[in-house]
Amino acid sequence: MKTLLFSCACSLGVSFWGTSQNVEIRLDGVGADISGSAYEVTVTEAVLAQNSGVFTAHFVVTNNTENNATWQIMRKKITVPSTWEDQVCWPPSCYNASGDIFYTPSSTGYVPTILAGSDTTSNGELAEIKANINIGLSNYGQGTYRYYLVDYISSSLIDSVDLSVNFTLGVNSLKKNDSSVSVGPNPADNFISIAVANNERSTVKIVDALGNVVHTEEGFNGLKKMDVANFKTGVYFVIIENEEITPITRKLIIKH
Repeated sequence: MKTLLFSCACSLGVSFWGTSQNVEIRLDGVGADISGSAYEVTVTEAVLAQNSGVFTAHFVVTNNTENNATWQIMRKKITVPSTWEDQVCWPPSCYNASGDIFYTPSSTGYVPTILAGSDTTSNGELAEIKANINIGLSNYGQGTYRYYLVDYISSSLIDSVDLSVNFTLGVNSLKKNDSSVSVGPNPADNFISIAVANNERSTVKIVDALGNVVHTEEGFNGLKKMDVANFKTGVYFVIIENEEITPITRKLIIKH
């Protein structure tokens, strides 16, 4: 992961500094150090509905150096659906992010000082990157964001963490019986077979990781073999829809 970060840093015209021993990043401030790696999470419509369509992740940053540090956050979109919006919170405030690359403000008073050997700022606040991802309740797909710690003085990239959010609609029952939906092979190359246990006529949609519908088929009934040879390699979602059921989603990987 460090090699990947270095390559990205060069393309942005800044240098990469630091190793995992200098910075620790922990989800909610507990568990393993995930600096330089990724946190992946799958959320459902029911979970998002509890927070008006917004998913929030909390990454607590610890400065393990012997000196106080003044760091900004640079948020970079890796692959994100165009309908998703996001906000980055870093002491002392939250900011509406825009564009593929976004920096938290660098003016006086907006760059916190993280005390040496701690996860606390000089103002007594928790050094926490809070990512608010406004997905909505129907914009299903997969989005990955990268959050860099940037040295305020040198503009060096200190470390980073990735957030990968997979939004799938909940699997509910079809009328009185549970619906068994299968998609295979997975990963797929040339063809996939989609099977639904019940005999209800449904609509099948295939959506890419950016939320774009790349295939729609109405009147689906039971079993279908589908040609995916022309699909680009990547992550997709197969959605089974019917007027009388909650849509059912299956993740599909195309790999040529």
